[in-house]
Amino acid sequence: MVRRRRPLSAMLNPWLLVFALVAVGCGDDDDENGTADEIQVPVDGDETIDIGDDELSDEVLDAMEITLQDEYRALEVYAAVIEDFGPVQPFVNIREAEARHAAAIEALYEARDLEVPASDWSPDNVPRYDSVGEACEAGVEGEIENIALYDEALALDLPDDVRDVFEALRRASLDSHLPAFEACATREG
Repeated sequence: MVRRRRPLSAMLNPWLLVFALVAVGCGDDDDENGTADEIQVPVDGDETIDIGDDELSDEVLDAMEITLQDEYRALEVYAAVIEDFGPVQPFVNIREAEARHAAAIEALYEARDLEVPASDWSPDNVPRYDSVGEACEAGVEGEIENIALYDEALALDLPDDVRDVFEALRRASLDSHLPAFEACATREG
C-alpha cells in the first residue's frame, strides 16, 4: 500500500509548520536522489533521534498513526485548557512538548516520503473541563493511557528509528508529563 505525502502546510497551523520544518530539517540532508538518508529530530530537551528511511509494515504504520493521533489529541486538549483558563502550567509547557512529539512521529513519515495523517482532533471534539484541577486529573489519566499506548507499540517488531522515537516519547510522558500533572492535581485538588 502506497501512502502519499501531503504538504505539511495543509495540516499544520503556521507556527507549528515553522517548528516542524526546523524539527525535520530542510536543505542539506538530501542525497543525489533527493531523499533523506537520515534526519535528526528533537524530541525533548537536547535529545535527538536519527530517523531512517526503511520500509514499514502495515502493523508499524498503524502504530505510528495511533500514537500520532494520541499526540494530536493531547495538543488539542491542552490547547482547550489554555483557551479556557489562560496560560496555566503545566499545560503550556506540556503542549509545547506534545508539538515536538507529534513532529517526531511526523518525521518518521516524512523521512519515508509518506503522507502524514491529518489530525482527527479539533477544539470541537475534545473534552472541556470545569476547573484546572479537573483538567490536571484528566491529564494524569491521559498520560497513563499514553504510556500504555507506547508500551503496546513497543511490543511490536519496530525499525530502530521508530523504536527510538517511541521510547523517547514514552519516557517523556512517564518522567516529565505524568509527574507534572500529578503535582498539578494535588495542588489544584
